Amino acid sequence: MSFSTILYERDGPVAMITLNRPDVRNAQNEQMKDEIDEALSKSDIDEKVRVIVLRSSGPSFSAGHDMKQLPRDPVSFGATEGEKWTDGDSEKVRQFVYKIFRQFLKIRDVRKPTIAQVQGHCIAAGWVLASMCDLIVASKDAQFSDPVLRTGSTGMQVLVEPWDIGFRQAKHLLWTGGAISASEALRLGLVNRVVPLEDLEKETMQLANKIALTPFGTLQATKRSINRTQDLMGWRLAQEQHIETWLVSQFSNEHKELHAGQADMGVKEFIRRRDQAYK
Repeated sequence: MSFSTILYERDGPVAMITLNRPDVRNAQNEQMKDEIDEALSKSDIDEKVRVIVLRSSGPSFSAGHDMKQLPRDPVSFGATEGEKWTDGDSEKVRQFVYKIFRQFLKIRDVRKPTIAQVQGHCIAAGWVLASMCDLIVASKDAQFSDPVLRTGSTGMQVLVEPWDIGFRQAKHLLWTGGAISASEALRLGLVNRVVPLEDLEKETMQLANKIALTPFGTLQATKRSINRTQDLMGWRLAQEQHIETWLVSQFSNEHKELHAGQADMGVKEFIRRRDQAYK
């Protein structure tokens, strides 16, 4: 089994899935999402694997969705050549978005404990990716943000911020498009540990191997019980409601106006215009 956008390896009881598009700050395109999904399945059925670490190559964990390649082929959604994917058939778009939604939730629901190893920028869908893991170890230079409300989207497909940092903090962060540092993320309970960048891999692997010593049935049962407790508090129902809200925002006139000309100006210029009024 070979991968193009990720690396997969196992070190004893720990499987490591590494996002490997450092030239684009590990932006997630369709292929990467599919390969993460496949690697999770591989880890889950491997009896030698007790813990899964999700990490990235390069200075950033993930810049979020790949805005150049989301999706790979807009024409397949009924859009004409050169149009955005949201200009296509609404039901096909819905199916595509729900695929992303299910892939994110699969990380949360995989039977084995997962640890996100986060350095540098962890933006929007990058934050969701880390949030779906059971634990997060962050380097001191890590930053978490979700600026997509500035472009007429209601956050990401999975609304993790209220659960990760609290409801008032989430409103403040999302409405301003700001970022929180690793130390603030630790204070708010978003991450479990903050360590020097040079120690990030060592500290994450030490934690993973320590967890792997716990009886395997106990690990799985406790993870399932805690996730169900969160679901009883409304987590899953809230996500199912939010994905519909998110879809509505994609087809709004506001969203279309804010994204007008994006293809012609390029991603860097689009982001510059998105953020310039807030500086």
